[in-house]
Amino acid sequence: MRKHVNLMSEGARFRTAARIQLRRWALVLATTIVVLTPLAVGRWQEARGVRQEHEALEASYDPIRRLTTMNNELRTTATTLVHDDRLPLELSRKRPVGTLLGVVSAAAAASNGELYVEHLQLAQAPPSKPGAPQTQDRLIVDVASTLTFDIANFVEALKVDPIAEVKVASDELVEENGIDRKNYSLECLLSAPAGGKAAHVN
Repeated sequence: MRKHVNLMSEGARFRTAARIQLRRWALVLATTIVVLTPLAVGRWQEARGVRQEHEALEASYDPIRRLTTMNNELRTTATTLVHDDRLPLELSRKRPVGTLLGVVSAAAAASNGELYVEHLQLAQAPPSKPGAPQTQDRLIVDVASTLTFDIANFVEALKVDPIAEVKVASDELVEENGIDRKNYSLECLLSAPAGGKAAHVN
């Protein structure tokens, strides 16, 4: 029977065994990477898709949040106007501001977040002289909307007593923070004139 004698030194044998073991682990690692990489890429793409959907939802809800904030400010302003001692005390000559704010808020809410109110101005007509035709109070409503929103829907929604007539006085295409939108100024004629001063709601 033949006997084989390994003439390699102990250090050489150790290095050879280490290289063999290293190649085995490298093969295992490469196999693991090949298997796990598609899974990791899939999870990353899924997470990115969820994040993009979340960002899109946040962007779509932003007009609703702005509308809610605007409505809260309008209610606060209405309360302030009612309790402001500087306003005329003759209620018969005052336009019901709360009613107008309610009409405008309801019309804006019907847009499902595609439109929000930026500014209101109530111009009350002065008392007419005897025999002279009465002038009508006017409500100016400045709004912003998405490009796809049909402003005619908002115009029709505003035609609730005491608003008798609505017309679009101006429209403008603007860009804000990289987002295009339409700005409109609407003039509303009110059905029952009442004397007084102009009131502003920002």
